[in-house]
Amino acid sequence: MTVSFALVIPLIAIVSVAILEFASVSLDYHRAGEATRRGARLAAILPPVADLSALPANASVTCTSSGEMAACGGGTVVAPETFDSVLASMSAMLPAIADENIEIIYSQSDLGDASTPGGILPLVQVRLSGVDHSYAVLAALVPGLPSALVLPDFSTTLLTGGNQTVE
Repeated sequence: MTVSFALVIPLIAIVSVAILEFASVSLDYHRAGEATRRGARLAAILPPVADLSALPANASVTCTSSGEMAACGGGTVVAPETFDSVLASMSAMLPAIADENIEIIYSQSDLGDASTPGGILPLVQVRLSGVDHSYAVLAALVPGLPSALVLPDFSTTLLTGGNQTVE
């Protein structure tokens, strides 16, 4: 009886840790999706990072950051604080999110009226990619298991609201 108990306890411990790691990965997956939605909502109501006044139809502007300042694919950056606010909001939900994991993409929606305030409203898309989830214990217990799992890419697209305010 004692021998079989000694053989089963390590197996039960590994299964228990695997269940906890799965729950942790699931939580980070959920938080990454919610962070992407939160970032898109914020990017839709704050001033655009890039100058969109001359954005042609069927074109887009991708804004990224490499730690120092936002860059918008050769376009003019007019509100770098918007990128910083989106990053701060998203990393508050999932601290593993860094500026190199986020892209903010503006494109024409062809919705709206050029003769009214707000004009043609652009679409804003926030992409999240390359976020790692580090295993807490499982990688040490299972030989050959990588120390981290890269979460899938997340993306949310919203129509910007010309007259909205941040609350």
